[in-house]
Amino acid sequence: MHDAEAQADRLAMDLLASVHLEKCAGAPIGELSYGQRKLVALLRVFASRPKLLLLDEPLAGLSPSMKQLAIQRIEALASSGVAVIVVEHDIVGLRDRGWNGAFLEQGRLRLTGQLPALLASRDVAAAYLGDRSSTAIANDNGRNATVLALSGNDRPAGEFALSSFSAGYGNQVVVHPLSLDVPRGEILGIVGLNASGKSTLLNGIFGFADRLSGCLTLDGTDITRLMPHRAAREGILYLPQGGGLVESLTLRENLSLITSTLNRGTSMNGMNAVEQSPAVVRYGNRLVGALSAGERQMAFLARLDIGRPRLVLLDEPSIGLSPGKLHEVARTIRDRWESWGRPPMLVAEQNLPFLQDLATRLLVLRAGCVAALLPSSASVELVEGHLGFGKEPRFE
Repeated sequence: MHDAEAQADRLAMDLLASVHLEKCAGAPIGELSYGQRKLVALLRVFASRPKLLLLDEPLAGLSPSMKQLAIQRIEALASSGVAVIVVEHDIVGLRDRGWNGAFLEQGRLRLTGQLPALLASRDVAAAYLGDRSSTAIANDNGRNATVLALSGNDRPAGEFALSSFSAGYGNQVVVHPLSLDVPRGEILGIVGLNASGKSTLLNGIFGFADRLSGCLTLDGTDITRLMPHRAAREGILYLPQGGGLVESLTLRENLSLITSTLNRGTSMNGMNAVEQSPAVVRYGNRLVGALSAGERQMAFLARLDIGRPRLVLLDEPSIGLSPGKLHEVARTIRDRWESWGRPPMLVAEQNLPFLQDLATRLLVLRAGCVAALLPSSASVELVEGHLGFGKEPRFE
């Protein structure tokens, strides 16, 4: 028995050494970073000596160096004769590893082949970045008309800036330091593949993720240390994926709860802000959990009708919507944005056509780093190049 334990210990130390974690061998798991815990979880699977290995997003949340260690261990296992199937969104990072891939869309196998060939496919790029046949969203006066027309408001919107700001979870850096100004009148679209850091950037700004370095200012005031509940009271509105509403309550009950929390129950003309919301008129007495995907998104956006936001953060507002609903949602966003004085807005989104018609600039994130800052009119091919589809962009 002693020999068996000694052999198990040697195997464990060898596995830890393979990913440079041997110095952490005696540490409680809770004291490790997110990335280190993820690597240990993979090592546990490898130690079981599987014949078939199924991995779901093994690279999500890992730093570039940790990703390379994980990939090397997966490839070593595959070279030993183990069949490995990996479900992973970060296929760009795997492009040149010689892996075979399969592209699934809505449960159906669409394409198979080597990863470089898959990434060069227009079908794969469209699935990541949205259907290019989607309805155009530009308003009657042209794409930029609403951006240039100031609307009256009794409270000016703020100017938002990030300076050497990075965010992540624990000691794990997901969004690497970036500096950026988002003035009043701008909608900054944040585009990137899954696990590129889009949601983490918004979470870090609002306080749901750890702010690891740098500072945030709103209208000249440092807001870096604001906790989420204080950020909401300061006029920072965050609509996360799923909308942050309670499914067992009606839409009216959800919005009433929010207004009582923010102490902002009335709109500028004195009418109750909840009852004034068009979404409440349409679905106010229905449970949020009973709404369709399109109705939910319109319901979530009803939060823009209350609170006079000074800074707006939207995470995937088009998720779950049919192409026919995209125009309605985009116009709702623009209308609410206009009515509150066009505050700086950041929108994380994967549907590129939707985002290009909504945003004034595009911030392209790749593996948590800024790959490019582009005008919203940038060509799809240029954005795809920065994301890693097809050929890399070339600069003369």
